[in-house]
This record gives sequence, C-alpha cells and structure tokens, in this order.
Amino acid sequence: MNKSLISVLMIALSLCLVACSSPVAANVVKSDKTRITSPQITPVDLERLISGNSTFALDLYQQLKIENDNLFYSPYSISLMLAMAYAGANGETKSQIAGALDFTLPDEVLHSAMN
Repeated sequence: MNKSLISVLMIALSLCLVACSSPVAANVVKSDKTRITSPQITPVDLERLISGNSTFALDLYQQLKIENDNLFYSPYSISLMLAMAYAGANGETKSQIAGALDFTLPDEVLHSAMN
C-alpha cells in the first residue's frame, strides 16, 4: 500500500476513535457579577466610541490593503477582542492598545460601551 494512503487511513481511524470516546467533564467558570445587557451610554460617549472604532477600521485597512486584491476582515471583531485584552492590560501595553484602537473614553465608560 501507498504510504500516503496508510497515513490517511491512520488519521481517519484516529478521528473515529476520538469521536467515539466519552466527553471529558470540565468545570464551568462563571463570573459572580451581573451582566448588564443594555448599558446606559450617553450619545456623546457613543459617538466618541463610534468615531474611534471607525478611525481604527480605516487605519487598519490602510495597513492591510494590497493593490488589486480583495480583502475581507471584521474591524469590529478585532476591536472587541483587543478591548478585552485592554481590560486586563496596564502600563505601556494598555497605552499602546488605547492608542492603536483610538480609545478616548474613560475605562469604565469604554467597557460599558463595548459591552
């Protein structure tokens, strides 16, 4: 038999065995804080957030674009993910993230606005 065919069969067999095994129980970690699903954000703060997100999206596009190629990305998803990292950052890292994402709101307002 061909070595690549044997490799494919071994991988398929391994996947079948893994799929048949019982799931491993995992502990669920939950926050004790109540989630605010509709945060109260002033129109001025919302406009600052939107402006910052738009600036980030357009700046990122300028960095990523390649002439004559299609480009698809989600600047909001990137901004949201980095906002979560920003929440746990401090010092120079926090300043760099805020600068790159054009975060101009105070932390407590920013986190509520990003929800």
